[in-house]
Amino acid sequence: MLSLNDCINIALKENLAIHSADNTFQSTKLAHEEIGKSVLPQIKIEGKASHAPNSKNFGYDPAITDGGQYSAQLNLQESLYDGGARSIKSDQSQVDIERTQAERQKIEQDLRYDVTVSFLNVFQTENELFLQQQRVNDLSNS
Repeated sequence: MLSLNDCINIALKENLAIHSADNTFQSTKLAHEEIGKSVLPQIKIEGKASHAPNSKNFGYDPAITDGGQYSAQLNLQESLYDGGARSIKSDQSQVDIERTQAERQKIEQDLRYDVTVSFLNVFQTENELFLQQQRVNDLSNS
């Protein structure tokens, strides 16, 4: 026969809501770590180059352009101030971590309560059956 602790441990191990809460917690924790690792400046670089060869269709003077025209462009963007958006995201993800921990604890406590009540109900039913069997045996022996 299983003990109450065995029943609770099996229920905690097999409960899908707890597994889902654990996965949500891990996901939220990883998102928070990602925000923490992106504190370095965000830089965006774009570049392009073009070449227009010497041709009568383009109208370049071969004496000036030396056989065509080359051009290059490089764009660099960096945000100097994000308005505190990164800090707000970090704070929100920390709150999400705490919320998911609290949800998991609530699920675990509810499960422990339900298993305990069910275990006691089974125990009480077994005792009642045993007592009824004893009464039947006493009446049949009389």
